[in-house]
Amino acid sequence: MESFALGHGESWVTFRDLQRDNDGCAFVIAIKEPDLCASTRVDHCEPFPKLEGFFQNLAKNWRGWAGELTWRSSEAQLELGATCDATGHVKLQFRLRPDSGGDAWRVTTHVFLEAGQLDSVANRVTAFFSQ
Repeated sequence: MESFALGHGESWVTFRDLQRDNDGCAFVIAIKEPDLCASTRVDHCEPFPKLEGFFQNLAKNWRGWAGELTWRSSEAQLELGATCDATGHVKLQFRLRPDSGGDAWRVTTHVFLEAGQLDSVANRVTAFFSQ
């Protein structure tokens, strides 16, 4: 799997261009919204928790959880937050910043899922990072 996307309609978050080295991995994440496109390279080094573990945890807890579950890349180019309401609606918040660091720009978008979709999403994330 060279890339995968989450979203609907005109709003998408795409993971692509995975590269591995001895320290971990890097990939590009892109946000496409009406009138907005943004992308950044995400460097993720060990021993920080892996993104696939974050999504596997969401799938394991598909019946819901309290508060916001969070994940961030080792260099903080990508931060994720996940919340779930009592009816099984999941909101994923993606926060991007440039790979050069600093605060030149920040972009935030949301992807909405049903709890029953979490297992499939976790499998797609795992497949992407297993290539």
